[in-house]
Amino acid sequence: MQENSTTQNIPPELFFIFERRKVKKTAMSVGIAFIILLLIPRVCIYTFLWAMAILGQNGAKIITEPAFQQLWQIVVSMLMMVIPAFIIPRLEKKKTAELISFKPPNKKLFLPFVLIGICVCAFANIATNVIASIMENLGISYSAPETTVPTGIFGVVLVILSTAVTPALVEEFLMRGSVLGSIKDMGEDIAVIISAVMFGLMHGNFVQMPFAFIVGLILGMAVIKTGSLWTGVAIHFINNFMSVLLGEFLPLGDSVFLNSAVTAGYFMISLTLGFVGILMLKGRSKEALSLSSGELTASFKEKLLWFFTSPLIIIGIALTIAEGAGWF
Repeated sequence: MQENSTTQNIPPELFFIFERRKVKKTAMSVGIAFIILLLIPRVCIYTFLWAMAILGQNGAKIITEPAFQQLWQIVVSMLMMVIPAFIIPRLEKKKTAELISFKPPNKKLFLPFVLIGICVCAFANIATNVIASIMENLGISYSAPETTVPTGIFGVVLVILSTAVTPALVEEFLMRGSVLGSIKDMGEDIAVIISAVMFGLMHGNFVQMPFAFIVGLILGMAVIKTGSLWTGVAIHFINNFMSVLLGEFLPLGDSVFLNSAVTAGYFMISLTLGFVGILMLKGRSKEALSLSSGELTASFKEKLLWFFTSPLIIIGIALTIAEGAGWF
């Protein structure tokens, strides 16, 4: 019996061209969204200062208000992430729900991945500190823009909203939602790597980029394996919340010993949780830590090369480097 296949006699060169175009098209969509993400904060600040000038108000003075800084961070973060997140599906001619899974996560895998995620985030902080020390020895230093923490219950709520809740929701919506979702049909492995790279670049400075890349890897895998964006949101929130808690609300005066003890205790607990999570995964799923390479016949290296040599991705990376160097 003769096999009736429409793809049997298609030359390999045509598959190569089709797959390359597919990767390049997605790279263009992600590149456009990424460049818009980089431009939005600048548009926001110039628009605000222009509006204040028209109203006869001192915009620079208003910006220094602690509560305003936190509210500003919330609003700008939402615009930076949500607008590009909706642009990608439109450019890909797909519905948002086709790229992002909002369904409840797999009950058997959710907790193990959250525990592993907490561990990875904690030790990515150690790697970041090491990289920061090396860069400082080379004369390269980074300090986050200083913001004044508002006081009182309202101030605490604002800090948690701006630093933990909002980033966990909107950054995951973009990176593990639209970006990862648009790439996933090329292969789960390439989707996790690319979304982690873009997540690192998004942070805009050379010290935080390695941390965000490492965290992006576990977030991407967790979202794919549990089948839900909410797993990434949970891990992201816990990491940011603990950073706020340890950095803003739990410094124990000037005691280096006590502060070091609290930090060391957090890392030990995180390591323990990570081991527990791995043991739970081994007992529940044999393939929980494996990723598929997708249906494309191109190699992982070819797909990666096609994506990152896309002109708009190159422009986005160049702008990020310029931003990290203080040129943009």
